[in-house]
Amino acid sequence: MAVKVVMMSVTVLLLVAVIARVDARFDFSPILNSMLQQTDNSVKDADADCCDRCICTLSIPPLCR
Repeated sequence: MAVKVVMMSVTVLLLVAVIARVDARFDFSPILNSMLQQTDNSVKDADADCCDRCICTLSIPPLCR
């Protein structure tokens, strides 16, 4: 029983060490920045297609009625 506990503890510690090293080397900021830029661009494009003097349709791309 004690051997199983020791082996499980060693396995968990090894797994945590490997995950911590991989996570420390991986930089999420470029992915997050690209996702934020894509959402900002899509909103700006939708706003630019509609004019201020008419009501926009819900179609893609939005059109003035």
